[in-house]
Amino acid sequence: MPMVAAVIGAVAAVAGTVKQAQARRKAERAQRRQQTVQTRASRRQAIRKFVIARSQALASAQGAGSANSSGAMGGIGSLTSQFGTQTGLASQLSGLSQDISKATSEANRWGDIAQIGGMLYNYGSNYSGSSSSSSSS
Repeated sequence: MPMVAAVIGAVAAVAGTVKQAQARRKAERAQRRQQTVQTRASRRQAIRKFVIARSQALASAQGAGSANSSGAMGGIGSLTSQFGTQTGLASQLSGLSQDISKATSEANRWGDIAQIGGMLYNYGSNYSGSSSSSSSS
């Protein structure tokens, strides 16, 4: 009877670990999707701010009669440069978040494999120990 309980326990432990790993991977995928949505929203917001700022700068320059002046063009060029920097940084941060997520996922996966291996080792040790003690009696 103890052998049946040990087998049931080992099967339940392995099944629980596998289900846990599946749920963790599902959560990690959802986290990556969330990061993607947040990155897209940040980019859209940066584009909106850029378009508004550029439009305001052009309207001000036209109102002052200096729409084609070097000052107006320099200001618009500066806005464009700032926009490029902001979107580049957002892309970099998104890439880093994805790298972190992948590394965490891999670490979790190896942890799960180690846990299953440990359970199997314990099961094997207990099984071989109980069979040798029963054969020596």
